[in-house]
Amino acid sequence: MNAFDSPPPRYIFGAGEMGDHIVRLLESTGKPIDQIEFFDDAFPARTSGPAGLPIVANFAEGMKLSLHDREPVMIATGSKGAAVRYSLLSRLMLAGVPLASAIHPSLSIGPGAWIGSHLVAFPGCIIGKNVEIESWCWLYSGVIIEHDAEVGSNVIFGPGVVIAGNVRIGRHAFLGAGVTVAPGVTIGERSILGAGAVVVRDIPPGMIAMGVPASVRRPVPEGADAPTLEALERLGCLE
Repeated sequence: MNAFDSPPPRYIFGAGEMGDHIVRLLESTGKPIDQIEFFDDAFPARTSGPAGLPIVANFAEGMKLSLHDREPVMIATGSKGAAVRYSLLSRLMLAGVPLASAIHPSLSIGPGAWIGSHLVAFPGCIIGKNVEIESWCWLYSGVIIEHDAEVGSNVIFGPGVVIAGNVRIGRHAFLGAGVTVAPGVTIGERSILGAGAVVVRDIPPGMIAMGVPASVRRPVPEGADAPTLEALERLGCLE
């Protein structure tokens, strides 16, 4: 399903900050939220989620309910749960459960651009001509992705990120607020770019880079904003 054909979600995995962002974005687009129910591992200690909407199950029970009901679902588990998010998305997709998107109407899309399912795009984002964005990506406010860029699945762009033309971004990457990536650069899978970084050369997979110009500092650890290979392997998400 293309992101723009998406129905509103019936269920949302994750009742924290990202879940709250989703609800506010849906409200701003005029989509109904009154039927939304949350799944969160804080259940049953916590039963009220964003906008006072109910939390009705933990993730495991929520997965069973989603596979049974096959109602539209969104994942909002938080960037530090990147491997868990990818695992949930993969299971739902393989089972044929519809994955909803939330796209602010201000999104500008150039000719020839292609966008996968489960896109989240906040106000003021621009996608240039011939850009390809795979499924399950988040674009916070003011993200600009210029012509002929390619973005893998499960990538998060913080507010104000600017991606120049012909950039390649691998799966599971996390780009912090205000990152700028120069033309033709490749960002490896599972990498993290620190806020405000200016990236002028390729970044290897699974590494953290920061600074102006950005330099590689260290490997991505467990529990960071991008998943490690080990975390993906534990959850059966390696392809």
